[in-house]
Amino acid sequence: MTALTTYQENTALQQMYQRHYTKTDKHIVQYCCDNLGMIDHHGTFILSEQPNWDALDDCKAMVAHAFVTMPVKDMTWQLRSMQLLMVSTLKTGELMNERAKLYAMQLQDTPCDIFLSVIKSLSETDTFFPALNAFQDRIKLRLDKRKRLQTYLNRLKPLDMIT
Repeated sequence: MTALTTYQENTALQQMYQRHYTKTDKHIVQYCCDNLGMIDHHGTFILSEQPNWDALDDCKAMVAHAFVTMPVKDMTWQLRSMQLLMVSTLKTGELMNERAKLYAMQLQDTPCDIFLSVIKSLSETDTFFPALNAFQDRIKLRLDKRKRLQTYLNRLKPLDMIT
């Protein structure tokens, strides 16, 4: 994956706080299609006959932006707030804080926009605070297209580099 500077990470994070994950996915796929010369055929990526290899690094950087994660302390705060809105088996604030920290550490590799989407989705559909695997299942579904695009781009090599 393309390494991002601290400034790039902060910029991506600010954008992701304000954007639904489907918009991020649509944005990065459209960017790669337009600039690299790629087609998204129902989630399967196909390279055009004459790709713009000069855009490959930019496309990889765009995808890297889509994987920026939320700081663990912010994730913990989101999870703690979620617990306050739901029925919880934990009765003390201290235990709820500990569970929020534990969940945040387990989910810390989740892109920011996907994490926020999962928090919102579970808050709207569940009455009781969910088990960790409920978060992981929804994250996996939302992360699939991004991972496929990242894998596809990382496999691409310009013809002049293949010898």
